[in-house]
Amino acid sequence: MREQLYREISGNYQRIVVQIALVTSIPGMSIGAPLSFTKKLDLSFGVWNFYYDEKRRDKFFELSEAEAITRIYMKFSEIGNDDMPGYAHVRGKEAAAEVDDRLLDQNLDRKLYKKVSTSDAWRFMDDLLNGRRESHRAFLNPL
Repeated sequence: MREQLYREISGNYQRIVVQIALVTSIPGMSIGAPLSFTKKLDLSFGVWNFYYDEKRRDKFFELSEAEAITRIYMKFSEIGNDDMPGYAHVRGKEAAAEVDDRLLDQNLDRKLYKKVSTSDAWRFMDDLLNGRRESHRAFLNPL
């Protein structure tokens, strides 16, 4: 269960950060890409939905990181929710920052995250964990 959830989180995180980079680039901004942030995002919730189902939820909450994983998925789900205030790409940054924070504070297992991530996804996360890049939290407006 843990491995599957971590794999899905890592994949979603990678899709989010790539989409953030694309839509906030100068070419992306020039065509208004931030306004269509979710169109090609294609986040996965299959594993989450399976384990968070009413029948399996008790088993899910036996995980030591259940609260952290729940917070991450709540942030993922907010990205495409047009009823939420603000822009989807900013909600994407908030979701990415949540994953960053949970790995930095070690509420998520770094070794398992590395194991299930693609090499590109892990290299990007490793840069954060080793101080070679800032968390997405640094790019959020505190207001």
